[in-house]
Amino acid sequence: MPDHLSSSPRRRFSWRVKVLALGLSSIVALGLAEVGWRLFRTPGYGPTTNPYYVEHDPELGWRYSPGAKVRHQTQDFDVAIRINEKGQRDDPVSFERTDGRQRLLLLGDSLTFGWGVEEKESFASQLEDSLGAEVVNLAISGFGTDQELLLFRRLGHLYHADVVILTVCANDVEECSRERMYGKGKPRFVLHGDRLELVRDHVEQSFLERVSHLYRSLWGKWIAARTPPLTDAQRQEGQQLVRALIRELSDEVRAAGGKLLVVSEGERWLGSQRIEGTEIPHLDVRDTLSQAEQDGPVRFAHDPHWTAHGHQVVAQTIGDHLRALGWLK
Repeated sequence: MPDHLSSSPRRRFSWRVKVLALGLSSIVALGLAEVGWRLFRTPGYGPTTNPYYVEHDPELGWRYSPGAKVRHQTQDFDVAIRINEKGQRDDPVSFERTDGRQRLLLLGDSLTFGWGVEEKESFASQLEDSLGAEVVNLAISGFGTDQELLLFRRLGHLYHADVVILTVCANDVEECSRERMYGKGKPRFVLHGDRLELVRDHVEQSFLERVSHLYRSLWGKWIAARTPPLTDAQRQEGQQLVRALIRELSDEVRAAGGKLLVVSEGERWLGSQRIEGTEIPHLDVRDTLSQAEQDGPVRFAHDPHWTAHGHQVVAQTIGDHLRALGWLK
């Protein structure tokens, strides 16, 4: 048999070995990259994306993992995060009311969650201490007003709170205008005249998103890089949508026997006519926080979230406003 024919099977075998070796080395390299990412990058994730206590929710987009305990360390703070069995950064509270105390329920994102401060330093906890009321904190970092409305429909109304406090931030406009934020899918409403329609009520999560921290992070960065900022027209539409969501939430809070207070920091676009015109009080804490900076920083040096001093000021301002409204027993 000629040499070139006899060597052909050996060449094919050698080629297959090389392909197999390349495939195995790629799998090993990806595995090592995933392990390295989990060891050195994942622990630094914030309360919106940290997979050690943030998990997928097909209706809300994401939620907190019941019973999770982690610690966050940055150049600004070193704090513990404890999630109760109901998925809240709070002491567990029964749906039933038995002790006669007034009950407040908080909806919001990372500011209300208390990112950067200990649980007892958050304005939620300080409100409870100063007012003697029972405060339920349902805040989930990264949530927009749309997700907060859905969370109230799912869980919030079961607490039969006397007062519901909704914190609105500037990024709520973009969050409510998107079907994906922070690398995660989320529900979305659209506004038809004065009518809200939930056009995305179920969020899928791919296999790779479920199992790989590395893929989830890189995919989120890729999506963010390809997402253009909102135009002026889109931002105005987003503001109208947020106001409509607040009105819807107010109606549902009243149906559950409570009253809604909206709290923001400088969000003038909420507008007194549209908000107060529907009997939804709006408290802006920007000026109070600015004055309080004379006594110490209200925000971290490298992070825009409130310090413990900032949370103390916000708690006092909300308490004073509730008294002025006559909403406190």
